[in-house]
Amino acid sequence: MRLCAFLAWRFLFSRHRSGFVRLLTYLSIASVGLALSAFVIVMAVMNGFDRDLQARILGGVGAVRGFSIAGTIAFTPEVEKTVRETPGVVDVTPEIQVSALIRASAAGHPAPSTREALIYAVPIDRKIRTSPLQHQLQDLSRLPDSGEILLGSALAEKLSVRPGDRVDAVILFPSKSPPYAETSAPVQTDFRVSGVFRTGYYEFDQGSVIAPAETIRRLFGLPPSLAHALEIGVRNPDDAESIAGGLEQALSKDGFYFLSWKDLRAPLFRAVRLEKRVMALILSLFGVIAVFSVLSALSATAVEKRKELATLRAMGMTRGRVAQVLVTAGAIAGLLGVILGAGLALAGHVLITRSSLFSLPADIYDLDRLPSEWSTALFAAAATVLFVLSILAATIPAVAQARKSPSVALREE
Repeated sequence: MRLCAFLAWRFLFSRHRSGFVRLLTYLSIASVGLALSAFVIVMAVMNGFDRDLQARILGGVGAVRGFSIAGTIAFTPEVEKTVRETPGVVDVTPEIQVSALIRASAAGHPAPSTREALIYAVPIDRKIRTSPLQHQLQDLSRLPDSGEILLGSALAEKLSVRPGDRVDAVILFPSKSPPYAETSAPVQTDFRVSGVFRTGYYEFDQGSVIAPAETIRRLFGLPPSLAHALEIGVRNPDDAESIAGGLEQALSKDGFYFLSWKDLRAPLFRAVRLEKRVMALILSLFGVIAVFSVLSALSATAVEKRKELATLRAMGMTRGRVAQVLVTAGAIAGLLGVILGAGLALAGHVLITRSSLFSLPADIYDLDRLPSEWSTALFAAAATVLFVLSILAATIPAVAQARKSPSVALREE
């Protein structure tokens, strides 16, 4: 084996080789490295965008949400105990959801615009345990007290309001709900804006308001146990589907059903997965091209070194050992390409995550730089596939050259 490795190295990098064949060898190694690094870097960026999207959705809709087929939920102590004792659950926040038309107070805005929004009335002390609300607050913002609200960042921008401003609202209790409220007529009131929150998920930020639950309960005369949905915080968002299934199994007899954050945005995640698969397939074609370049380089090497190989056969080396020399050469070329690709991929990942070369304008994007999530498993799989394909590519010229008798090879020379 050591002899095969020595001969393979000499065949690849001997100074006595022709310049063209040596160039083919270097290009084949570079092509393997570039194909590997391109695949790993692009997939790392796509994984980063995927993870960022997940974080935004989790910050907006929560990890698990519970609903009732009746439209409203009786959030009794028994239901709360069942939810909180489910493994993986951190806490549960009951939500009242009411539609509203909101505009800035006319006192400070001569021609205020009106926007439709959904008010999430929640116990604030529970909300901060089931969502990253405190980390989503923007400058000069604080959690709302009674008679105050938080506006989504995009909604606040459309209304041209800041923390401390007042807004007028016309609120309507959902007509599909049973008549638990003392009044079903629209209620007109005003709120003080205690702050602005930003999840980064535009769909949520442009149409959502967070208010203390007691404020909405007081306006409509709602009982303490009434809710429209449950937001359930979990320790590990990746376990959300199994937790939702366990909750549904425990509470389905009471008319509850539960959806994970993946279920709530299933079409979006299917589109993201399809995009990643298509991109992976396109990038895999670069790997195929790299393997063909290894095949071309080793075929040229086998032709150039046919005299030496014939001499080795005449000296007693078996056909298998001759083929092993060229296969080892393919392994060396593939290994060097993988090492080069690893260096380029790591350098690219560091540049993306730490340098200012890939910074994004904050006024256009919700990100300040390209996200990149390194996956060692993905790199190892891609490197292994390219290395194995390089060896398989080398078997073609290896078998072709090993089949030739020494006399035929010398006559060709």
